[in-house]
Order: sequence, then C-alpha cells, then structure tokens
Amino acid sequence: MNISHIRTGALLAGCLLALVLPACKSGPQKYKVTGKVTKGGQVLKVDQMTGKLIVRFDGMDEPIKDAREYAVIESDGASFNVPSTDRKGLLPGKYRVVVQQFNPFPQDDKLKGQFGEGKSPIIREVKAGDNHFEIDLDKEK
Repeated sequence: MNISHIRTGALLAGCLLALVLPACKSGPQKYKVTGKVTKGGQVLKVDQMTGKLIVRFDGMDEPIKDAREYAVIESDGASFNVPSTDRKGLLPGKYRVVVQQFNPFPQDDKLKGQFGEGKSPIIREVKAGDNHFEIDLDKEK
C-alpha cells in the first residue's frame, strides 16, 4: 500500500466523521407540537393585563418523565405551540397536559385546578411528524 492510498483513506474517514458527528450532537429527534385550547368550543377569556393562560406538557414516560415544557399561547388566545427550551419541539412519548386559566395571575385559577399539575385528565402522545392537538376542556373531564 502506498502513501497515496493511506492519504485517500484518511481523507475519506475524515469526510465520514464530518457527516456523522453533527448528527450525534443533535441528540434524539424532537417533533413539532401545536394545538388549540377551548371550552365548549369558545376561547378561554383572560384579562390581557392581569390574566394568563398556561398550557404545559409534563412527560409521563421514560426518558421524558421529568420534562416540563410550556406552550406559547398565540395572539388569538387559544392556539399554542410548544417550542421547548431548545426550540426544536418535544421528544416522542406520553404527556399530561396541564391547563390553567388565571384571572388574575397567579391567585385565581378559573378552572379550579381541575386540569392542574398531577390532576389533569388530558393525556396526549407525541409521535413522529407534526402533532396538532385540539383540546376542548368540556370534552376532557
């Protein structure tokens, strides 16, 4: 084997590493999560100055059991997206969806804790691809 073959092999190995390493750094695949929260088909009303609607996805399965990701509520007051802390979406798995309607924040949950942490009956599974969840609280009891 001559030096030319060794250089070519080393160059090829370097190119392969350059392709593989970025994929290793990115970690497990995450998926886009969007949706809409309503009650009886209507937007939950919160005072724009003192109120707040909270939608949070709490992981239930391993390895996401400790995950808590807050949704960003859109200007229509009902639509949301869950960008996660790294802006890439959520890992696949089952999540308990916490919904709280504070008016004013944080003293008065108009939903009386019915969809609060550890109590919410709303369970959604994030799968490969885009995940869009229509949540009508009247149908989730």
